[in-house]
Amino acid sequence: MTEECQIAGWSDAFSVGNAAIDSDHKAFFEIANLLKGVIFEAAESKFVIESALAMLEEYVAGHFLREEKAMAKIGFQHFDDHRAKHFAFNRKINEVIRLYRGGSLSVAEKLHDLVLKWLASHIMNEDMKFKSLLTDDVVDQRPLAYLALDAIENEESEKVAVPNAIVHAKVKLDYSKITALICEPSSTIRSGIRFTLNEIGITNIEESNNFIAIDESCKNGGFQIVVMDAVLDGNDSAYFIRQIRSLQTNSDPFVLTVLLLSSRDEVAVRSAMSSGTDSVLLIPFSSGQLRDQIVGHVERRRPFIVTQDYIGPERRNESRPGCASAPQIIVPNPVEALGRGIPMDQYESKKNEAIQVIVNFRLKSLAGAIIFECNSLAAGMRDGLATNESTFRSLTKLENIADELAEKIRKFSGAKSYSVETFRDRCRELKGGVDKITYADVEELSASGKKVSESYASR
Repeated sequence: MTEECQIAGWSDAFSVGNAAIDSDHKAFFEIANLLKGVIFEAAESKFVIESALAMLEEYVAGHFLREEKAMAKIGFQHFDDHRAKHFAFNRKINEVIRLYRGGSLSVAEKLHDLVLKWLASHIMNEDMKFKSLLTDDVVDQRPLAYLALDAIENEESEKVAVPNAIVHAKVKLDYSKITALICEPSSTIRSGIRFTLNEIGITNIEESNNFIAIDESCKNGGFQIVVMDAVLDGNDSAYFIRQIRSLQTNSDPFVLTVLLLSSRDEVAVRSAMSSGTDSVLLIPFSSGQLRDQIVGHVERRRPFIVTQDYIGPERRNESRPGCASAPQIIVPNPVEALGRGIPMDQYESKKNEAIQVIVNFRLKSLAGAIIFECNSLAAGMRDGLATNESTFRSLTKLENIADELAEKIRKFSGAKSYSVETFRDRCRELKGGVDKITYADVEELSASGKKVSESYASR
């Protein structure tokens, strides 16, 4: 086949006649395309790249195990050779990722072509050999997340031959108890999402298709799963997931979320990932992909982290050398709790414990942000680099940070927040006369900011 055909992406010509395996292959193409054109040396690209690499690792491990288990079941005559090719590619991918995470950022630039060219060639020259031999009953239908976990936990064993029955979770979830919220402007896509949720067993479904409806739904809460388009009414709807994660709504902050994204643009992907969502699906997606994302995250919920501008799942498998890693917070999963019939008082207790941990980290983060912003403002004023516009921006940021800090203190600690509110009001006052601000004013504000922050920054 020609190179042009190899790198064109998914087409029906690549179908091996099995929905689960085809869905895996489509996901590989999407991950490869996500990496296309990314500037690997750019600091702002790191979040997108790390997320794509983490997905690639999981997809490689899970997909190869899915194929190998099926081939073993049917006694595929080319099994050993096929498996050897899997092993060689897996080793090559892992080596590139290892070098990238070790600081050699440029090595990841080859991943796009490496994945697409190998995948296209492998499907056409190897996978097509079992196209007419595989039936649904011999292919493990579980999500890639399950299979990846099996592959990682058993990488030293020869776990190829498997029982005829597909292995399920040790306690089956009752998804009929789950309530899902769909936020999607396209009626066609909404219907597809509803169909997938029904297949899983979820029948309690609410729908919202505009900002006002979503805002009302988030205020009321009562759902455990959110499937939301990243753009609604031309606006960034990931804002609502940020609000949920940062405890700004009545919704459970640990609801399972899937963001739908039609744009492959790096800025759009980064914005979606930084919302704190559990996963991002690129439109168009298959029913199997959505199902895998939901069911997989129910069973493999990642711990959360809290930073100055992010609350949500930790996606890195390991921290970058020389970089401090935010503490991981084990959070409860409302879908799993409700689906397994865990008493709600037990779940609420775990939820409240996790919320308090997140709040403490958030308070520390906000306090640190006040100190940092005050220092930056004072340095700019002292060095003659500050302008009315930059000063106004800094004061606005300080006002917003102080406002959230005061709100968190009142809501979660029950303490008074007069000193923080006084600091916030002073920021507002200085904004009103930004052209008259003196260095003495900024010094006074900085001293006040450090004083109100010191008891939280040291936590």
